[in-house]
Amino acid sequence: MRGLHGRPGQAGFSLIELLTVLTVLGIMMAIGVPSFRNFIASQRVKSTSYEISTTLLLARSEAIKRNTTVTIAPLTANTWTSGWTATATQTVSGTPTTITLQNQAAIDGITITTLGSDGVTPASLASVTFNSAGRQTGAVTYWQLAGATSTRCVRLDSAGIATTKSGTCS
Repeated sequence: MRGLHGRPGQAGFSLIELLTVLTVLGIMMAIGVPSFRNFIASQRVKSTSYEISTTLLLARSEAIKRNTTVTIAPLTANTWTSGWTATATQTVSGTPTTITLQNQAAIDGITITTLGSDGVTPASLASVTFNSAGRQTGAVTYWQLAGATSTRCVRLDSAGIATTKSGTCS
C-alpha cells in the first residue's frame, strides 16, 4: 500500500492513539460500573418481590383448583430470607398427603421483613394459608424487601390478592 507521496502507508495504531482510547474507555467504565451495580441490586429486589407475588398467586389458584388448603412457609422458621415452600394437603384414598407445589431458595443480598396488618410494625409470620375458596385465613400480610439500593413492598389482602409497590409498606 502506497501513500500520496509514494511512500509505504502506516498500518495499525500509534501508541498515543491506543493510550488515548484506553484512557477514554477507563473513564467511561469508572462512571458506568457503579450505576450498573445499583441497577442490578434494584432488579434483584424487584425480582424477589415478584417471586413472592407469583408464589402467592400459585398457592391461591392451587387451593381453588384442588379444593383444599395450601400453605406457604419459610424454609427456616419465621425467616423468609431463607427461602420458602408452597405445599398442598390432599386426601388420597383416605390418607392425607402433602404435595410440594414450589420451592424457592434463599436470594442473596435481600432482607425480607414481615410486617403486621398496619404495614409498619415488624411481626413474625410462620406461614400463609389459603382455604379452598382462595382466601387467606389470616389478617392482611406485608413483606418488606430491602436491598442495597432499593425497597419494595408485597401486600397480601384478606381476599388473597397480592400487590407489589416500590418503597416501604407504610
